[in-house]
Amino acid sequence: MRQLEQEYQRCLERSRACAPTFGTISVGDGDWMDYHFKAEAIFGLLAALRFGRTLQESIVSGVEDCKYAISIWNKKREYQVRRWDGWAESYLLSLVSLLKKAAG
Repeated sequence: MRQLEQEYQRCLERSRACAPTFGTISVGDGDWMDYHFKAEAIFGLLAALRFGRTLQESIVSGVEDCKYAISIWNKKREYQVRRWDGWAESYLLSLVSLLKKAAG
């Protein structure tokens, strides 16, 4: 759990550091939002675990939270900078498997 919380904080900090400052126009493809989407997925996973759901249910919850954030982003963007909403599941599964290996 602590490693997940640390990864969540790291993604949020990276997103804030890379984001354009308020009042400026972002140039590029919005790579900084990828960190935000990762943070959303981890937050959904952690919230579900804290409510007593199983790990599989928590992964589904994290994926749904991330898909929702991506859908909001995609509604306001041209097709060149839209994000695929299916990558969150593979990201969370790889993150959880790394944590399981570290735990032994």
